[in-house]
Amino acid sequence: MVDTAEEAEAYLDFDVLEPDYLPAGMELTSLDVRPHPFSGPYVMQIWRNAGTGDGFFFEQQRNVDPPGGDPILISGVPGESLLLPPIPDIGQRMILFWSVDGVGRTMVTFLSETFTESELIRIAESMR
Repeated sequence: MVDTAEEAEAYLDFDVLEPDYLPAGMELTSLDVRPHPFSGPYVMQIWRNAGTGDGFFFEQQRNVDPPGGDPILISGVPGESLLLPPIPDIGQRMILFWSVDGVGRTMVTFLSETFTESELIRIAESMR
């Protein structure tokens, strides 16, 4: 486990993105570089709002295929949005995917009344 994006980058051959925009109360709860047998090391960040329970995880890795969702633009970059079947008593899951310079960026969340598709897209578009 690492503490910062800069520390994670020491294990990777790409820049780790982080959001410039987050909803109030959203905090980084986990940042980890993990091995992958085919694509090489990747980074996973988990962002959560302890008060509402809303949150998302954000993976960044090379050589990853899109999930096969609907076309979408993230800051002008082609990507995909995919709604997964709801999980009873938990909710509707959503995946956003886009790739820049060969690095796939994947965000996954459970949608809620306070954490909507448009909010997830707003966060994705703020990634720097």
